Amino acid sequence: MKNKPSSTYAYLEEALKTWFEEVRLPLGAEAIPIEQSLGRITVEPVKAKISNPFYLQSALDGIAVSASSTMGARESYPIKLKQKVEAIQVNTGDPIPAGMDTVIPVEHILSQSENYFEINKSVNSGSGVRQIGEDIFESQVVVNTRELIKPQHIGLLAQAGIKEIAVLKKLKVGIIPTGDEIVSHTKESFKVGEIIDSNTPMLEALINSWGGTPVKFPLLPNKEAELSKGVEKAIQEMDILLLIAGSSKGLKDLVPEVLNSLGKLLIKGVAIKPGRPVALALVQNKPVINIPGYPVSAFIVSYLFLKPLLDSYNNGKCSVSPVIKAILARKVFKEVGVREFLRVALSYRNKQDTFFAYPLPRGAGVLSSLVLADGLVEIPENSEGLTEGEEVLVSMINQEYNSVLLKGNTVISGSQDLALEILNTYLRRESPELTLKLLSVGSLSGLNMFSRGLSDICGMHVLDEKTGDYNYHLLKELKVKSVLVNLTYREQGFLIKKSNPKNIREIKDLIRDDIRFVNRQRGAGTRILLDYLLNKEGISSEHIKGYSEEEFTHFGVAQRVKENQAEVGLGIKAIANIYNLDFITLHKERYDLLMTEEFINNKKGQLILKILQSSSFKEEIMTLGGYDTRKMGEVIWKSV
Repeated sequence: MKNKPSSTYAYLEEALKTWFEEVRLPLGAEAIPIEQSLGRITVEPVKAKISNPFYLQSALDGIAVSASSTMGARESYPIKLKQKVEAIQVNTGDPIPAGMDTVIPVEHILSQSENYFEINKSVNSGSGVRQIGEDIFESQVVVNTRELIKPQHIGLLAQAGIKEIAVLKKLKVGIIPTGDEIVSHTKESFKVGEIIDSNTPMLEALINSWGGTPVKFPLLPNKEAELSKGVEKAIQEMDILLLIAGSSKGLKDLVPEVLNSLGKLLIKGVAIKPGRPVALALVQNKPVINIPGYPVSAFIVSYLFLKPLLDSYNNGKCSVSPVIKAILARKVFKEVGVREFLRVALSYRNKQDTFFAYPLPRGAGVLSSLVLADGLVEIPENSEGLTEGEEVLVSMINQEYNSVLLKGNTVISGSQDLALEILNTYLRRESPELTLKLLSVGSLSGLNMFSRGLSDICGMHVLDEKTGDYNYHLLKELKVKSVLVNLTYREQGFLIKKSNPKNIREIKDLIRDDIRFVNRQRGAGTRILLDYLLNKEGISSEHIKGYSEEEFTHFGVAQRVKENQAEVGLGIKAIANIYNLDFITLHKERYDLLMTEEFINNKKGQLILKILQSSSFKEEIMTLGGYDTRKMGEVIWKSV
């Protein structure tokens, strides 16, 4: 009798308990040459076929002698040993001649004639000789069972006369993408409605990194018969099967029903975010995971349900990710009843002598935030969120965790600018251990973070409506010893469709009935500039369609205009060039970097200044369009 798919979500502990109770992965073995065994796991003890060394061996260059023939030799009474009779010349690794038991090093020979070696020091038996089995004896276990083969193991196996070893057979993990709208990332161009399959290559990489062998199967359409046929064929060849998408509440989501008809549906839906639509099943007694389609969901679900299977098979236990204690930099709200895996970036703050965790965008489709993330914070089901300043545990998601590299993270909070991305590239070229963590939160929010010691640098372009200048008016109350460094001057203006089909020319055009605007978020320097220009013209924001529709980046604004979701938005000229939009200049603004005095004087700060002042960096920024770098890298203000 088949299980009826449940309409409710299982809690994570319940799902994991069911999963591990039901899944059984029989161990398999294969013999491979030792040269191919790096990173593989042995299934039985490996015993040496020969000793190392397997003969008495000279440990150095010199003469082989019998220790007894050297008795009595001293500084005041040197003795002569007859060549080829009492002393035979040997090199390192040579066998010890019969009747000899010691090697005198070359540097201890006083003199050498045609027939004799002269020495003035007696030696002990066995000196300078490697005994048989000094390293390993024949039949000695050189590599134990369930041991991960490292380069040094391979060398030892070779010395022990081993050509092949039996290792744990890698689990084959099949990947089947499903869906009528899914297309390969290798296509030259894409149509509206197509979804690029980023999950398959990501899952292949994860499986490889976790010790499995990924096997990619052809895409299956959302048709029950074809899904059933494809799953039945694939499961015969695989140890584990992953089906991507087709598990949420959409009309075309057939995968859980197909799995239920072919085997045993264990779980349909788990109360986790991201990854809620995951389904777990057994088909022909083999584990099948129905992976949600959103890429971050796919990563989290694989991390929770696939990685432990591979870990327990390969290592006999589930590995535990390194955990770092950190202070949460910003308040986070959460839906009750769901366990959330919050992506965070980490930065070590010297002043507080601790790590801070910076929440990143939480969308299930925002894969870029997973790349920026250093780890995950689990927020329990019964929690409504986390408070700013709360201590959290961060599970590291990078394969190679390195606290030194984490301490190289430099946090820039504030306004987004393309020059900062290029600055990050230059910084990594100069010093790969240093990374800029760019938190695009807007100028005012960035300044707030900076003033509380949560960032090293604040990128800002806040207009002073009284003077027409930028940023200085916000620094008067700053309690942190700081300096203001100019990054650039840049053109702000209207981003509009090519050829300006709506004939938009000036600020007053925003109140036209046929114009839909897209805005930036509150606190952004671009939003402040817009409000200034509106006030100057006596225009109320209430008369602008789309004024309340916000984007957090220039990229977001440009994309909305390009996709006809808005006729116009405010942004920088360089973005218009990237998105092939027309641009109407409204204002030229100054964009600065606010740094603490301590930061600008340390290695990282000095390197950033060096880059900003370099001609190559300035030239690259100028190619973006709409930039003026004449004062780039200049200190234009200091705390008193």
